[in-house]
Amino acid sequence: MISSMYTSYICEEVKQGRFSSFEEGLAHYHALGLKTAQVSDEFKHMPDMTATELKEIFDRVGVKPVCHTVVCSVAAADPKRYEEGLADLRKCVEEAHILGCSMIMVVPDPADIHALSEKPEAAERIIKTLNMICDEAEPLGITVTIENFSSQKAPFQTPEECLHILKNVPKLKFVFDTGNFYWPKTDILAAWQELKEYTIHVHVKDWTLVDKEIGIPAPNEEYLCSVCPGKGVTQTAAFLELIKKDGFKGSLVAEYNGFKPVESELDEMMEYYKKFA
Repeated sequence: MISSMYTSYICEEVKQGRFSSFEEGLAHYHALGLKTAQVSDEFKHMPDMTATELKEIFDRVGVKPVCHTVVCSVAAADPKRYEEGLADLRKCVEEAHILGCSMIMVVPDPADIHALSEKPEAAERIIKTLNMICDEAEPLGITVTIENFSSQKAPFQTPEECLHILKNVPKLKFVFDTGNFYWPKTDILAAWQELKEYTIHVHVKDWTLVDKEIGIPAPNEEYLCSVCPGKGVTQTAAFLELIKKDGFKGSLVAEYNGFKPVESELDEMMEYYKKFA
């Protein structure tokens, strides 16, 4: 398995003064074992940077961007919102091609789904769109993926919901997110057995329970904050041992939600992943 991370975190660390530039931060994590990157908000943090310029930085440091992320309104019932989301999605494909990414991760924005009763129709819009985008991305050598998302409004939160979309989009693949499955109280070891045949990318995040005033709201009146993998309530170590045994060879992406991590914690994540390489 390959150590990876959301490299947009580095942009935050540049703002905080830990690094003088994105390239310096990327080199720091590369020295700790970072091999691949998931691109997400880099262009929001660095609006003057082109995809070509960002690729040049990755090339100089020796980190390969493998996945580009887009949150887009392709679940929206409103035609204008949907067309805007489709344009954002196609832009992501274009940027991923320039960056040399082998996949994109599509997050249909749950904010476009206003009630649980809207989920079935939203799922059908998502399925139609993803079939179209898979066909457009395939000639560029790009695989389209979705992840299990934490929001209850998302029609891709539970294993069953994800499988419905995956089975109706034959070219679609899956990003397995260990932390997001905490929301529907899913056993991640059992979910892996259901979803492993579709999974080509893994997000690893862990949670600890905290007070209401400082945490992210979760089911059962719980409040969560991210911690380094293996220190929280998810079955991180058992999960990583299981997927290693099953021969998973893709990237393990360090992900951190809630509080911004202190500088040592992302370093610690990189060290943690070495146990499962």
